[in-house]
Amino acid sequence: MLGGTFYESSMFSDALAEVVSPIDSPRYLIRRKGSYGRSDFHAVPLKLALNKSNAEAFHRNWERYVGPAELIYTRNAEGRNVLAKSRLKAFSSAFAREVRREDQWL
Repeated sequence: MLGGTFYESSMFSDALAEVVSPIDSPRYLIRRKGSYGRSDFHAVPLKLALNKSNAEAFHRNWERYVGPAELIYTRNAEGRNVLAKSRLKAFSSAFAREVRREDQWL
């Protein structure tokens, strides 16, 4: 990321890693519809999932820049059920369990 402080760049990198990493136990999930009726799941980054209004802002921006999606709260019975399924079905689950971050000075 160009511009911003090292702290801001680190926060952005960490948040992006959470979005593309295998699903663990996020407070909120994003479910997006893929091709052929398949759904994919992404965790809302921890710092943005601390409260509902921040999670909703993330969701609005996701829909604006990525595409249609559903925001799911995982701390109730229905959400926990979706969370359990998402751990198995998320595309990111097919990859390594760890996202590696490298800092580079330009």
